[in-house]
Amino acid sequence: FVLKVEYSWPADQKDLDTGTTFLDATVGFDYAAAAPYMVWKGDDQEVGGSEFVTIDLAGAAEAGALRETFSVSFKAGWYQDAGGSGEILR
Repeated sequence: FVLKVEYSWPADQKDLDTGTTFLDATVGFDYAAAAPYMVWKGDDQEVGGSEFVTIDLAGAAEAGALRETFSVSFKAGWYQDAGGSGEILR
């Protein structure tokens, strides 16, 4: 199984910076682009954009790295110089 995470923001906002944590590693803006079982698709700096992270749950389970219970953490903040503000869509 693969978990796909999407961060998206309104068409009138620009440049949300994201971070996704799984198994004590984080990918995203100001972090690595990849970590064990995770890939971040890159920094979208556009208006009304989106960013994606793919988490390979099956690969983590097959390798014995996936615990019986686990968590995925999501972080996001507006890049201040771009002037974004407000809610995130998802």
